[in-house]
Amino acid sequence: MTGGQLAREQKELIKLLPLNVGLRPFLYRSLVSPKRLFFVIAMSWAIGFASAVPSSFGVGGWFLDPGPRAIPSCVLTVTDDLGQGFVAIGTFVPYALQLGCYLAVYWTVLFRHVKRRRQVALAAPNRVAELGRERRRLDAVRTLLCSFL
Repeated sequence: MTGGQLAREQKELIKLLPLNVGLRPFLYRSLVSPKRLFFVIAMSWAIGFASAVPSSFGVGGWFLDPGPRAIPSCVLTVTDDLGQGFVAIGTFVPYALQLGCYLAVYWTVLFRHVKRRRQVALAAPNRVAELGRERRRLDAVRTLLCSFL
């Protein structure tokens, strides 16, 4: 096989590589669709309501009444285990969901990076620049994850 034939085969293999491997702008659009954004915003409101509305009606606790001259505040007094559960839902569940989302993005980027690296190594060994970009993207995702923790 001559050098020209090998180069043509490598170009054909590169064309066959999936385009959604790695972080690409058009992939970001599919990940952040209006339906998904609506779902994320709706779940944030649902968690807030799930933790605050029952206590507003005296279930699990009550909000302090500062009196007629004091400045009103939103201080919740927990009266039983149910109230502690509502406070835990409003406090820990959002952080757990955010951590889960960060980990999902991290693992997705990591697996795509590994898959892309294997495909590029098989198809075209001279794609070092593209691997460098993907490594920087992976480092950026790691930085986001570490900054959250």
